[in-house]
Amino acid sequence: QAGLPSLKIFQKDLRRLNFFTDYAVNHSDKIIAISNSTKNDLLKIYPKLKEEKIKVIYHGYDKEIFHENISQEEIEKIKNRYMLHVSRYMIFVGTIQPRKNIETLLEAFKILRRKEVHKDLNLVIAGSEGWLAENIVEKIKKTPGAIMTGKFETADLPALIAGAEVFVLPSLYEGFGLPVLEAMACGTPVVAAKNSSLEEIVNTSGLLFKAKNVDQLAQMMQSILENDKLKSTLREKGLSR
Repeated sequence: QAGLPSLKIFQKDLRRLNFFTDYAVNHSDKIIAISNSTKNDLLKIYPKLKEEKIKVIYHGYDKEIFHENISQEEIEKIKNRYMLHVSRYMIFVGTIQPRKNIETLLEAFKILRRKEVHKDLNLVIAGSEGWLAENIVEKIKKTPGAIMTGKFETADLPALIAGAEVFVLPSLYEGFGLPVLEAMACGTPVVAAKNSSLEEIVNTSGLLFKAKNVDQLAQMMQSILENDKLKSTLREKGLSR
């Protein structure tokens, strides 16, 4: 695709990544895995690797900036900074690339927007363009109500998340899924794909859907938007998690 690095460059990067990963696994005294999912992946890919060599240590988050006490004034200030002149929105945070499964989110969002009560709803895509992003960006631009922030400052992310009614991470694969942790810390209800590490990290503190099931995702997002009790329950569970 025009404007993107050639496949040869990707293949070269993949070879280098595989080489250094192989070296690290085979020469390390101990391996830290960021989730049990990542640990299990390592054991599958490297069958000679001894399980006791791996220690699971979860990621943390910055409690100074990701918390539930972000003021409405701060939220409005950051929204204005990114030209988000909207009243209601859901948010996705991550690099725009195929693995993030944004197309499924867009289709589910379209279903919601067809309902009269959600015609004012917006979908904020917060993140930079990654590899093979061109087609995905075109689909975002053609989706009414979908807005891209482009690259953002980490310090602005808590307010962007806190201002959202729902946080959605539909990824096909995550080694950990740090944005869901940050969303829960901000008190925003989480919907995530039920795969890789996401089920492990979210646990019962959010709603989990089959990654390619558009209708199931739309139903879960709708249930949060239209059920204040569910929204409050997920907020409390997320903060506790």
